[in-house]
Amino acid sequence: MVKEYGVKVFQVLPPEDTHINDKRLWPFFAKAQGAESSCRHTGTGYVYGGRNKYCHPALLEDVLYDFYDLRIVAFHFGWPHHRELNLLAATFPNLYISVSFLNHAASWRPKLFQALIGEAMLSRRSTRSSGAATRTAP
Repeated sequence: MVKEYGVKVFQVLPPEDTHINDKRLWPFFAKAQGAESSCRHTGTGYVYGGRNKYCHPALLEDVLYDFYDLRIVAFHFGWPHHRELNLLAATFPNLYISVSFLNHAASWRPKLFQALIGEAMLSRRSTRSSGAATRTAP
């Protein structure tokens, strides 16, 4: 699809039926990494009929480690597990956080919005500057 249609981004929808670190997805991630594509992870689900357990940001760690050159964008700020997502983003330079959830938080809870953004920036800055993003093993 990348060569034929020029696909650059694909999305994994964990609430549907599987977690993102399901090893059956490894061949797919390997091809995406080789094609310099990006992966979108939807973050928390709370979808009717879906299972939120498949959306926890901690499940991204295996994918981030094994596919170090695959760009992954985690949507909805990892809510309500934003702290775990911040720690992963501070460790893995190939993880990006979308603040799409915060659009709503800014209007109905501005202090929460400020705290979340500040926490994300502080987490990313302090751990990145300490060299935590250095990969130590293949």
